[in-house]
Amino acid sequence: MHLLVNPNHYYKKKVVHESIDDKLLILLKRKFPGIDVTKDDYRINILKIESLFNETYKQRVVETVVEEIIRQTENEQILF
Repeated sequence: MHLLVNPNHYYKKKVVHESIDDKLLILLKRKFPGIDVTKDDYRINILKIESLFNETYKQRVVETVVEEIIRQTENEQILF
């Protein structure tokens, strides 16, 4: 009887294990409240975002290699 009337007694919340995708979906829904972001929309768009990141990463690697070659050429460090 004491636990039923005790205002300081707190019920434990159920632990919900959310994946990163679930958290991102929730954040996108909060970021764009006027747009109904569904799980299917999320999957399609996350693949597009992944390809953009891959593209920018590859571009950055190419630029770094080219800049290093130019730097070595300017310093006459490349041997033919």
